[in-house]
Amino acid sequence: MRNRLGKYWLLFWVTFGVVIIASGAFIAQAGRDDSPPSADTRAARNPDPILNLSDDELSEVVQVLNLYTLEKELELTDDQLVRVLPKWRRLLEMRREFWRDRRSRLDGLREQVAVYKEEQSDRDEEVLGLAVDNFRREDDTFWAGYRKIEVELLADLAPPQKIQYLLIDSEQGRRTSRLVKTLRRINRPPQPELIREAHADKDSQQKTVATSGR
Repeated sequence: MRNRLGKYWLLFWVTFGVVIIASGAFIAQAGRDDSPPSADTRAARNPDPILNLSDDELSEVVQVLNLYTLEKELELTDDQLVRVLPKWRRLLEMRREFWRDRRSRLDGLREQVAVYKEEQSDRDEEVLGLAVDNFRREDDTFWAGYRKIEVELLADLAPPQKIQYLLIDSEQGRRTSRLVKTLRRINRPPQPELIREAHADKDSQQKTVATSGR
């Protein structure tokens, strides 16, 4: 675990430096005048990407920064670090996998509705009813497992830290979305899968807050 934490810190400082450099370049560009740019100026405004990371690598960077945010804002002790961060990482992974799978399940429901509209049979209506029940059951199963781990995480925190955790978690989707946009600007061509995951996680904010308080 100590080695993994060392990796997190190394990745964080590398990423932090890159983001600062990219932000400085972006601000400098925004401060230029509005005169028609020359060909050389246009080329300078469209430099090669600073990063060349794959989807998996970008996801890892995002996750590392999320872990850092939790550690910093909650002011975790050394003992808490080794107990809380693995649970938080697992919750982030669970949520990302859940929304990815849920998109696929929703596509399946759309296909079944399309078939029903064409045939309008009683049997298809029964199939739709079962599909809805299964969909809700899978959602309930996920959130039950999610809440179990979250309760264990909260048990490792003092009351002020629990409140801070809930506040951080409520902003998780928006924070991830902003981070992804920043990384997109300094990475190679946009990563569609990562963008979809960020939007899905943003949509889950309210439900996550509700489950955290139970």
